[in-house]
Amino acid sequence: MAKTILIVDDNALIRKALCEMFKGEEDLDVCGEAENGRDAIEKAQQLRPDLVVLDRSFQSLNLRPLWSAKPVACSLGRPHSGSVS
Repeated sequence: MAKTILIVDDNALIRKALCEMFKGEEDLDVCGEAENGRDAIEKAQQLRPDLVVLDRSFQSLNLRPLWSAKPVACSLGRPHSGSVS
């Protein structure tokens, strides 16, 4: 079964590029996209993705609800407060 991914970035071109990149992976499925922190939280709670690919510029927002969308959260890149790496 494919792992689901939520793509979060305020740049539509970046979101599109990431979706295209993941489209080529059999074991990954993009279940949704979000362009801001509020939208990301709502979609993560609704869609319950296995992985959230998050623009690092959102680090300053209170996105703790994203981390509770699934029992385990992952950080790609440098770990920051509130993430499990």
